[in-house]
Amino acid sequence: MNFSKKKILFLIIFLLSALTGRAEPDLEYKQITNAFGLSNSAINCILQDSRNIMWFGTWDGLNSYDSKNFKIYMPEPGNLQAISNNIIRDIIEEKEGIS
Repeated sequence: MNFSKKKILFLIIFLLSALTGRAEPDLEYKQITNAFGLSNSAINCILQDSRNIMWFGTWDGLNSYDSKNFKIYMPEPGNLQAISNNIIRDIIEEKEGIS
């Protein structure tokens, strides 16, 4: 292989690597803490449900997050519809999409 063929091969490899590097989307991460509304920063479990709602089980309640707002679920004495404990260790989603 002569010098010009090596240059062309290098140029092709360089261009392909540059193009494939740009094909990946830029990902943005943000850290969500209790300063943003999370009930407790000690998270025991996480679930993303079928509606793309994030659920966080903490040592101080169950939290749902829709990418804008938190909703906190806490035990309510006398309310049989409320969660029974503020320490959430596991979250599952039922087949019908009920979290």
